[in-house]
Amino acid sequence: MQAQDDLKNGQKNVGPPLGELLVHTVLILCVVMPVYGALIRVRAEFRPLRNPDAELEMNAWCRVKHLWRSWQPQWGDVLEEIHRSYREKGLRSLYRGMTLAFVQITSQTVLSFLLYEQAEKMALEPRWLLILASSLLLSIVDLPFEVLMQRYVDSQSLTHSTVTHREQVRWWNPCRDLSKVLTDQEKREPWQLFFLPGLLYATMARKLIVTLLFLFFERTFFPGPITLQDSDAPGSEGPNVETFTFSWRRLVLYFVWNCVSLAFALPLDCITTRLAIQNSPGNYLQLDDAQDPNASETERQQASTEDDRSSIQSTAQATPTERSRSEQSLLDPPRKTYTGLLNCFLCMLQEEGPSSLTRGAGITLVTLLVQTAGAPAR
Repeated sequence: MQAQDDLKNGQKNVGPPLGELLVHTVLILCVVMPVYGALIRVRAEFRPLRNPDAELEMNAWCRVKHLWRSWQPQWGDVLEEIHRSYREKGLRSLYRGMTLAFVQITSQTVLSFLLYEQAEKMALEPRWLLILASSLLLSIVDLPFEVLMQRYVDSQSLTHSTVTHREQVRWWNPCRDLSKVLTDQEKREPWQLFFLPGLLYATMARKLIVTLLFLFFERTFFPGPITLQDSDAPGSEGPNVETFTFSWRRLVLYFVWNCVSLAFALPLDCITTRLAIQNSPGNYLQLDDAQDPNASETERQQASTEDDRSSIQSTAQATPTERSRSEQSLLDPPRKTYTGLLNCFLCMLQEEGPSSLTRGAGITLVTLLVQTAGAPAR
């Protein structure tokens, strides 16, 4: 109603107020942050395949089941990680990194607004080239935020089976905590975050594929312009108003485009997470000696005893699947550093199986369904 009144009075609708936009952003983050944090930790977890020598001793049926498990997407991992984080560390653990996420979204929104406003003034053509260039530029600017965000969230992992053992950081001092997820060289030269091995290529490849698929579907299936109501036509009242017609065909095609984009983007998302967190400093297994260098030997022994007691208690309360995974992760040393995009892809495929490239497929598919249901028909 407010938009119609503005149009009748000749006023331009400039969108929702800033306060309303901030409230919506915070509410969305309250829902998204637990899922995002669990998704990053699930993708970062190192789950090696069974020893090939032991695999030779299995019969044919066991080999078939083992091969199926290595290819089968893990649909419920994210929900299990959310439940485990809530049970082990409480509600606060689900919202660590929310401040950094808010800063990241705010910077993306401001930069996107400036880019598109400048593009409208310059009337650049063709439109598809402008969209592609803007998407790539936004992905490059957003790269340091994404690296810090993924390292910070992954530092809260409950298991030892991450790509590199790292030190857990506290949640109430973001500046100090973020400095712990940077190497000494990255602290001296922050621009090194743009040149992590293979990370920029993986990020730009994902953005390029998704944008090109979007432009392809838009030009192929949605070529017509938006229908406008002519104010001079008989029976029409008021100024021109944009009208949208609901179409099941377009809704289905929109969902198909999202699924095709997911098939390409999901492996690249898993690879991006591994490349982003692998240089994170700190050793989780050495926390007993690194927490307080000035502590006495008695205090260190007491802290170690309390940590062992809490670890035993959490292991006893864990499910058999979580217990076996935790015990196996203690035996698995941190793997070598990935040297690039292709090397990370081949190592994950060989060491952990194809399912390592599809982690988070279930929750991502649910997100696509929600986006499709809420997308306006064009």
